[in-house]
Amino acid sequence: MRRFFPAFFLSMFAAPLAAQVCPPEHIVASGDTLSTIAERYLGDPLEYRAIHEINTAVIGPDAGRIEIGMVLVLPCAEPVLATAFIADGRRALPPLQEERRVSTVENWSVLMEPEIVAEWQDKGVQIVDIRSPKAQAGGVIPGSLSLPYSLWRGDKKNPGKPPSAQELSLVIGQSGLRLDEPIIIVNAKREAFDTGRAAYIYWLLKSLGATDLALVKGGFDGWKEANLDVVAETATLPPYKADLFMDQTWYATGNEVNAIASGTVKGTLLDARPAKFFRKLSDLGLPTSTTLPDAQNSPATALHVKIGTDTTQQQDGIKVLMDLKESRVNWDSETVVSFCNTGELGALNWFYASELSGIDNVKLYPESTKGWVASGHQLVPPSDS
Repeated sequence: MRRFFPAFFLSMFAAPLAAQVCPPEHIVASGDTLSTIAERYLGDPLEYRAIHEINTAVIGPDAGRIEIGMVLVLPCAEPVLATAFIADGRRALPPLQEERRVSTVENWSVLMEPEIVAEWQDKGVQIVDIRSPKAQAGGVIPGSLSLPYSLWRGDKKNPGKPPSAQELSLVIGQSGLRLDEPIIIVNAKREAFDTGRAAYIYWLLKSLGATDLALVKGGFDGWKEANLDVVAETATLPPYKADLFMDQTWYATGNEVNAIASGTVKGTLLDARPAKFFRKLSDLGLPTSTTLPDAQNSPATALHVKIGTDTTQQQDGIKVLMDLKESRVNWDSETVVSFCNTGELGALNWFYASELSGIDNVKLYPESTKGWVASGHQLVPPSDS
């Protein structure tokens, strides 16, 4: 069930709860990240760097790759008290409880049928409606929060670039959305580009620390086609002060993309746009500059048809990708970067490859070709033109 905290109830917990002394070790449990461990024991999520530094031999160079059962040494100079609420009113995250983590139970999937979403409505699932206020005025899924897509995007010159972690912290905190509870994202339409909007926000929330995430299969269109309940107004949750940071595990920065494009670093750039945008000819029949250096074409629209409307093919995700990209990609040892024009179709390809197919080394370049040009780089014709 959703939890609402009126002011008088919060005041009851203003004093610290029972002390939780920072132990010498922590065993990683389901839902843990280095940032939540750091906040729990050290009082600051940014102290994840210190935990990573002394546990590099166990974790490896990537701070986002911790696994359940790992034993981590904690850099505790002195005991730290865990409190439910701190002086400025921010709700501190309590130690994660397994009974609140629904991703391990039956019927949870990152691409969820509308009927299954309906089953989870009374079990603490937060539904985030990213449609425009105009679209929401025509009806919403009961209990959903209004967080329109525009809140998650950059400016017109570089719309794929996400807002800063501080800006996103403000958006998320004011909405009352809790990243330590399951989140289901609902977009408007079934088609690939609109589903890519939901995938983009899925990618953002995962990078900000959310672990239980899903998209509604078919979006709001799918919900209506299933003849499920629709209400007139979205829900509200009590705001809190969020302090989030962006995990770079799934984020291909401009510098990283440039290193791959120049051949300095091994990797593959996959352009998720339809072939007609990837490969264009001038009036003279010559190839025009459309994409990033040495990029391959992997249209998200085709992938959306093959996987996005048929969850029985989830286990065949890698095979589908191999069929679509038309040339080899070393999935095992090289970074694969998905991009498009402004991030949506690139996010959709990332979602299907990373989340449905379980490929670990897939990243999104959200700025995509528009951000590439805005940063002073040039587009080029496809390398096989």
